[in-house]
Amino acid sequence: MNVNQKEIKKYMYLISFAGVVLAIILNLSQVFHFIQTIWKLIVPFLVGFCIAFVLSIITKQLENTLLKNSKNK
Repeated sequence: MNVNQKEIKKYMYLISFAGVVLAIILNLSQVFHFIQTIWKLIVPFLVGFCIAFVLSIITKQLENTLLKNSKNK
């Protein structure tokens, strides 16, 4: 049976992937707890980015309005 290096590498990746999936399935509660912890850390940044985006739109409109008035004088 002659198996080349490419096939061996492919099978090793497949076995590794199956092992990782099996480990995740066996420790599902810990995985969900980890995802929940990461989510709790990311949410404040997402809210901050959303607020900054909305305020940026408002301030651009306000600046354009004020600059038009100052250029006319």
